[in-house]
Amino acid sequence: MAETLGSIENGKIANLVVTDGDLFDKKTKVKLVFVDGRKYEVRETLRPTEPPKGDLSGQWKLSFTTPQGQEEATANLSMQPDGTLTGSVTSDHGIGSVSAAGPAGEKFRFVINISIEGSSSDVVFTGTFEGTSMKGSIQGGGLQP
Repeated sequence: MAETLGSIENGKIANLVVTDGDLFDKKTKVKLVFVDGRKYEVRETLRPTEPPKGDLSGQWKLSFTTPQGQEEATANLSMQPDGTLTGSVTSDHGIGSVSAAGPAGEKFRFVINISIEGSSSDVVFTGTFEGTSMKGSIQGGGLQP
């Protein structure tokens, strides 16, 4: 393994974590993550500007249009009492973690970073929710609103 791991050099596997301090310090923030040479940005979780009027926790089936046609994805979301949203979105493109979220009132917004056609891209989900349904748009990564 020494020829592919252990140093940062062209042709070697790059799994790196970039922080603003000691990795194991509670106050340290992770700024960037590289997995197999691909960059994944880490963002601070957004806090809602007003209390959400419902709970987005659970599994959601998402349908959307891409340049390749109709696609589907599954969002597994968890909302904290303060409205902070975490989770992941799984599609044919892979899995993207919710990196920024800000539900407020009946509106929501969350961002995932996912590899689309070999490039890392942010995809922004925005819309409104009521009970067991949400409506909105997806932008970024070549997806149409």
